[in-house]
Amino acid sequence: MDFDALIVGSGAGGGTLAYKLAKSGKSVLIIEKGQGTLAAEIGQDEGSMLIQRLVHDDRQLYVNGRVDRLFTGSIAGGGTSLYGAVLLRPSREDFHPGKYYLQRIDQSIWDWTVGYDELKSYYDEAENLYLVAGDSPTETPYLEKRDLPYLGKLPHLEPINQTFQKGLSRQGVNAFRLPLAIDFETCFRCPSCPGYGCPNNSRSSSMNRCIEPAITQFNAKLLTNHEVTKLNSNTSGKVSSISIRDRKSMKLKEFTARHYIVSAGAVGSPALMLRSGIQDKSGQLGRNFMYHAGAIVAGIFTHATGAADRFVKQLGWSDDYLGVRDFKHKLGYVQMLPVPGPLTLQSESPIPIPPNFAKKLHAHSVTFAACVEDLPREDNRIQVHSGGKLTLHHSFSS
Repeated sequence: MDFDALIVGSGAGGGTLAYKLAKSGKSVLIIEKGQGTLAAEIGQDEGSMLIQRLVHDDRQLYVNGRVDRLFTGSIAGGGTSLYGAVLLRPSREDFHPGKYYLQRIDQSIWDWTVGYDELKSYYDEAENLYLVAGDSPTETPYLEKRDLPYLGKLPHLEPINQTFQKGLSRQGVNAFRLPLAIDFETCFRCPSCPGYGCPNNSRSSSMNRCIEPAITQFNAKLLTNHEVTKLNSNTSGKVSSISIRDRKSMKLKEFTARHYIVSAGAVGSPALMLRSGIQDKSGQLGRNFMYHAGAIVAGIFTHATGAADRFVKQLGWSDDYLGVRDFKHKLGYVQMLPVPGPLTLQSESPIPIPPNFAKKLHAHSVTFAACVEDLPREDNRIQVHSGGKLTLHHSFSS
């Protein structure tokens, strides 16, 4: 065998597992389809990152019949190299969805086979590994909390957020400080964080917190710009090797390992297994694809909010996480977002916006995102067709 473990994908799952395995003495190879490094001038450029999406998945995907691209990271570290760094714990009730969805989901998944207490120590470990900064204790209604203080400390609330927190409190809303996987001792407080590269690695990613230490300290290996084309099986149906294509030279390679870990995301993982002809005894491979159902609200003010110049993604609330009086189904949470840049405002606006006006909107706005979980449906699925055509069908539950 070439390696003890071969991991497809370097994001939150693959990168973190690579560190644990390498630290335990295993020989590890991580395969990443995207590029390995990001030049600072590109990582902080709105046009390159959010409009052209240079480091997002470039595979052709037909979503409900039309060609589209998902906001899925295609770079070493995967989505963790682009995310907003908010690492909230789940609710205990998340492990018992049948209490809230009943007939809307199959009875076989009303309760998870594991509970929060079985996973609690792993949340502690992950938060420590990713240097999460937070209040201690963090008041997050219905969501679980740490017993011990976070390793990192949060900076002061920006003036606009002090105003928001007081106003929300008057309305009976418990706005809490978001726990953030950011080293604020070195953070530049960039106004743009999600979707952009971090200029000095202050924002934790599976690349800087896991893969780089795994390489430098424990001899793990990382191949970027390489795509796994197939999982090869032997006569007994077990994976015996993988075929990999160098995306620059287009040369093919083959590797063997004692263990193969497919961690290429909700689209990439089932697509690879379907393309490889993996036997699916359950009939569920590629099915039950889920999005987050989200809504974004923007507030526009007469005065500049500071969101165009400083990091303001600091507040969230979860008061209605388990539903409200007139709607007992689970709802979700709300968190602040960095304000979209002028180019994004112009490209997403339903009407033309002059550049100067877009800059003014950028400076006078604050945005919040509300997130509700999607429910599994068997007809929401990834499929690989003849010729390699990749399709995704998805519709939300009514």
